[in-house]
Formats: sequence, C-alpha cells, structure tokens
Amino acid sequence: MRQGSEALQLDFDKEPKVVKKVEADIRLFKPEPNDNSEKEIARGYDKYAASGGILSQEEYRRVMKRAEAETTPNSMWSAHANSMARAAGITLSPETAAIYGILRDEKPDPEKKRYSELSDQKLLAEALLIIGDESSRSVFIEKHPHIFNQGKS
Repeated sequence: MRQGSEALQLDFDKEPKVVKKVEADIRLFKPEPNDNSEKEIARGYDKYAASGGILSQEEYRRVMKRAEAETTPNSMWSAHANSMARAAGITLSPETAAIYGILRDEKPDPEKKRYSELSDQKLLAEALLIIGDESSRSVFIEKHPHIFNQGKS
C-alpha cells in the first residue's frame, strides 16, 4: 500500500503553472442548405420520368429525401425485395432494397392512387427504375410477364 500512496503524492512546493485563458466562439453546427442535393434530385427525376416512372416529382423528391435520411432500412421489406430478386435471378443493391421499402411504407395522396395499389413486383420494378438499374429491371419484368402484361398474345 505504501508504494501506491507515495506515487500519488503531489509536490505543493513548486509554483503553480499559469494557464492561459482562451476564449472561443462556440456555435452549433448548422449545415448550409444543400442546393446540389435538390438539383441532383431534380435531374434524377427527369431521367426517371423519361424512362416511364409513375411517381410525381413531389412523390419522387419525398422518397429520395427519406432514402437520404434513413440510416437503417426496414429489414422486413429489404428481405422481401431480395427474395423477389433472387427468384428472378438478379441481385439488388442495398439502395434499391431501401427504396422498395420506402415505396411500400409511403402513404401516397389517396386521390391519386398512383402506386398504392401496385403489386410487390411492380413496386420493386419501380424501385429499380428509380435507382436507374435498367438491366436488372428488364430481367425482372421478363421473369414476370403475367404481372407486367408482357405475355404473348
């Protein structure tokens, strides 16, 4: 015990050190509004709409903003999306699975009924379109001709 208590002894005979006081201007971090994000969303929507997307620009913006903000996508919807993708022989990016989950959870305007009545497969095809994965979307649609009215007449 004696050895430990000796280690903690302080030397009070020495002059105390002078600590210089420094003033700081402390501000809460508030990021600047990101115009690039809004511009990127607008450009993304233009491409999405030109490819035949069914969401309005406001719906698309809301989905993309929610995708940016969510840190952990709904695991149930991600698993469901990945299961449909595996059955079709494609692999989804985590972003596509997250967008699918957002579309499943989104509450569209009840008067428009745009995508609220879409099947799971059609929602996944829409998520692939939003992400811009045309090749996977084509394969997915090809595997479900009865759902996408691609059957032979």
